[in-house]
Amino acid sequence: MDILQNRHFTNYKFIFTCYGQWPYQPRFQKNCLRFLITMGVLSILTPKTIRFIEYFGNIDGMIQCIPMIGVHLLGLVKYYNYTFNYKSIRRLFSLIERDGEALKNEEDKQIMERWLARFA
Repeated sequence: MDILQNRHFTNYKFIFTCYGQWPYQPRFQKNCLRFLITMGVLSILTPKTIRFIEYFGNIDGMIQCIPMIGVHLLGLVKYYNYTFNYKSIRRLFSLIERDGEALKNEEDKQIMERWLARFA
């Protein structure tokens, strides 16, 4: 059973490919997508930071800016944490694929399909 070709994993593959995070994606394509995503988030974060600095001294205005700045910074941290741990993610997908190939019994395959359907 080629588990990574399953309909549930193809959805994950599409999403990860769009974000430049699929472990088997070409390096040039990954780097281009990562650059675009980083520039997109920074283009949102820059005006928010400028507005925060303009509100310096106005506590109400500063408090309104803090959540959005925090969300974008945490998003970048999370994105780059995944990017720096790509070897672990690649190993995880290799293990998933190996375990999927080990399924020989038809009953085991049906159990796996039911579990995958629960999470989709």
